[in-house]
Amino acid sequence: MDSVTAYISPAAALLGVLLGGLLTTRTQATIHRQTIAAQTLKQKQDAAVEFLAAIRAFRRFAMYSPADFDEVAKTETSKGVVTFEGRAEYDVRMDTAAARLMIVIHSDKMNALASEMRSTLNSFLRSRAQLGKGNVPNEVIRNLQHNEQRFAQLAVLELGGIEININPEQYV
Repeated sequence: MDSVTAYISPAAALLGVLLGGLLTTRTQATIHRQTIAAQTLKQKQDAAVEFLAAIRAFRRFAMYSPADFDEVAKTETSKGVVTFEGRAEYDVRMDTAAARLMIVIHSDKMNALASEMRSTLNSFLRSRAQLGKGNVPNEVIRNLQHNEQRFAQLAVLELGGIEININPEQYV
């Protein structure tokens, strides 16, 4: 009996160490996967917020800036553009945010809406250039703000976990 105990005790101890190691490894792998998932979600949320913030900053600048906005008409080789002092900074910010959105999020719906928002912003800029500061119709502004709200809601639906509360009337 003593000889059996002499073999069973070390074997049981080794089995306990092995099981403990397996449980620890499994727990650590689960924690690692959860950490990666949380980091990925945060990157996606940050990309969505960055894009929305870039669009909104561009819109607010165009609404309130005393800068002169000039429209360069369409030609056979150009789609036309609105120019104003300081535009390059906003273009870079928005282009960077849009590129990050496309690469990080992988959502056809969000990318399509982002493209629509950029188009709506360009329409807003054309109205600003044609009508002057303070003369853009509220409908044009509300349309852009509505798209901002739709984008925020879609981000919450697709990405979850973030709260973006935008009051469209806040910036009219």
